[in-house]
Amino acid sequence: MPHPQPTFVIGIAPTSEEVDDLPAWRWWLETAAIGCLALAAVLGPLALGGTHAYGRLMINLLVAAATFVWILSAPRSGWLAWLPIGVAGLAMIQVLPLPLPLLALVAPFSHDVWATLDGGQTGGWATISIDPGATAAAIRQVFFGLSATVVTMDLCRDPRRRRLIVVAIGFSALLIWGLGLMFPMNNEHLLLGRVNLKGEEPAKWWCTTMVQPVRTSGCVENSQSQPVVVGSHQYALPRWQIGDGIGSYIVSNHFAGGIYLTLPVLIGLCRRRLRGPVWAWGGATLAIVMFAAAIWTVWAGAHSRAGAAATLVAAVVFMAIAAAEGTARRCWGAVCALTLTAMAILTAVFLGVAPGLLGLLPDWLAPSVSVAMQDPRIGLYHAAIAAFLRSPLFGTGLGTYGFVS
Repeated sequence: MPHPQPTFVIGIAPTSEEVDDLPAWRWWLETAAIGCLALAAVLGPLALGGTHAYGRLMINLLVAAATFVWILSAPRSGWLAWLPIGVAGLAMIQVLPLPLPLLALVAPFSHDVWATLDGGQTGGWATISIDPGATAAAIRQVFFGLSATVVTMDLCRDPRRRRLIVVAIGFSALLIWGLGLMFPMNNEHLLLGRVNLKGEEPAKWWCTTMVQPVRTSGCVENSQSQPVVVGSHQYALPRWQIGDGIGSYIVSNHFAGGIYLTLPVLIGLCRRRLRGPVWAWGGATLAIVMFAAAIWTVWAGAHSRAGAAATLVAAVVFMAIAAAEGTARRCWGAVCALTLTAMAILTAVFLGVAPGLLGLLPDWLAPSVSVAMQDPRIGLYHAAIAAFLRSPLFGTGLGTYGFVS
């Protein structure tokens, strides 16, 4: 019996035929969509973590191509196509001009910022976002990210396509980790052995006024650079701090994020191949060894404390999920609960939510936490909390945290 022709109207799900029963044209479109996402997962780390403009453009084009051909193939769950559109549409409220009285009501923090910057000369209108350009760029990235998510949700119901995505992410984990070991941090600050991260002044090589902020660590040196002369005018440019550089990533924390987001998938692939009574403990041991090595790489190689902690959390959560029924699952579940509780307590201490908890920490841990609490970034956390409490509903605009802090 022939299958009914699928509809091309977004939001209307066609018949749910099996992949083997699909028309050839639709099979190729869906496979091409998954192929684009798998290629983006592998090429993303090589594009300096997506920090370079051309790298971001390449990743976005691959996601856009996957989304486009997915829509042409008449998705089984057509309502998913509306999710990126709906979220991006709601976020656009942040860049729409609003009357100042309404802005003061829904986003008082933004209202005060606009009044301070423009001396109150806003013409009676202003936006929720305190940097509309940055917010528009962030909304675009949210749209692409959600588009990749819904395409994966719809097409990866088929195990073969799901396997392709999983293998691509696992290979990406090997790529990120391997490049990090092959090209560690170095005194020359060369990324991948050839990309120079040093600034233009030997006296302050860790700063630059020539590289775009998105290609640096995102921090500004407190002191301004020497005036830059352009014709008869002089300008003072902020010194953007370059990244520390490890593997293919400009910023070590980004490298850590690449590790703990992809490594569990790679280890899951290994555990999948090591099933059965003989490998029951062998697979668990391999997973623990790989996670321990990754934590060491992130801690000692990338010098990322938060990244190492996140990798530890990923490890215990993975082991709790992957453990078989019975004693092993209960034990790993308890370890997972204790780890998450400890992380919550440390977070509360760092953010100043519960300063009294510092006295409850063990003697071997309290001094290190006390030193870490002197980190100037603690002030940035408090600034973010203060901004959120003043505008909890609409915020100050996506992508504006750096401006606020």
